[in-house]
Amino acid sequence: MKLLFCLLLLIPIMAFSQSKFTFSGKVISVQGESIALANITLDKHNKYAVAKEDGSFQINRLNSGDYVVTISAIGFKTINQNITINSNMRMEFVMREEVQNLKDVTVVGKTEAREISEKAITISSLDVKIVADQALGAEEVLKTSTGIVVRQNGGLGSSFNINLNGLTGQAVRIYYDGIPVQVFGGGIQLNNIPVDALERIDVYKGVIPIDIGTDALGGGINLVPLQLEGNYLRTSYSVGSFNTHRFTFNGQKSFNESIAVSVLSYFNYSDNDYSMSNIPNLVETLLPDGSVGGVTEERIDTRRFHDQHTSAYIEGALKIKNVSWADRLELTSSFSHRFDEIQQGTFIINTSVGEAEREVNTFAQRLNYKKKLF
Repeated sequence: MKLLFCLLLLIPIMAFSQSKFTFSGKVISVQGESIALANITLDKHNKYAVAKEDGSFQINRLNSGDYVVTISAIGFKTINQNITINSNMRMEFVMREEVQNLKDVTVVGKTEAREISEKAITISSLDVKIVADQALGAEEVLKTSTGIVVRQNGGLGSSFNINLNGLTGQAVRIYYDGIPVQVFGGGIQLNNIPVDALERIDVYKGVIPIDIGTDALGGGINLVPLQLEGNYLRTSYSVGSFNTHRFTFNGQKSFNESIAVSVLSYFNYSDNDYSMSNIPNLVETLLPDGSVGGVTEERIDTRRFHDQHTSAYIEGALKIKNVSWADRLELTSSFSHRFDEIQQGTFIINTSVGEAEREVNTFAQRLNYKKKLF
């Protein structure tokens, strides 16, 4: 009886000690090189291993029986092999390289101008990057937007009128980086800022977003200044009719991923001495005693005179971004200059006012701080 009892106690111990085995080995390529990070998977009991740097692997505590082992690695053909485990087993697997031809990969994205145009608020965002290399003013790009009519009374720097969806005058406001252009004196105007100094032009038809400081009945036009990342230097110079010269100089220097300084500037000059036709001219007839005997009117073709325009703008900025206390911080100082020779007004019909001139110089500072709290 005692012998039988001892045998009954030893049977499960012997069965347990003999039913757990180890499956180990190595994964190499045809050239004999070790394949690291290869996956070794058994189809039963959720047993697997990952090859080490030398290609070796080991799976412990396996029951005896038949298994299907799968060896897979990136860039190699997968191996499926039937094995029978009834003792500790070691095997070497040789994998062959597999070359796969991928189909064309299409990456679909949206420009910032496209994303803005698709917002709930009615915004037409005009991307000026495609015409940045052309000698154009912002007003030329704006004319391509539907529902907008821009009328100018002359050449570079002349007075202009904007009709936005049937509204005009004070009902339509113009902004530079979200700030009314009146703050900058006159150096910034829709028809004297070159497209090379802009990132895009946002047209608000009706409701104006909350990040714009003011509101207008008909909507607004926001001139967004150039915003590039990294180090860059861009300049342009163009010459046009009526002794017109336009120059831009923009650049940025990044000291690291968080701090950068930038400069944005442009200069415009034009004599605006374009030709005018059928202009009324009064001719006085003088008598021998020096008095005026009569006045007759004639129509002449002549060139406009005393209508020179000069405008300039320069701003320097210190930019800090992605720090613990600010997502973005910009300290900007700017100077704008405008000089105009005034001839006689819109219509050449009255007595000349003489060599009148107008000059405006403006200094401005801006602070732009953004921090997402939640």
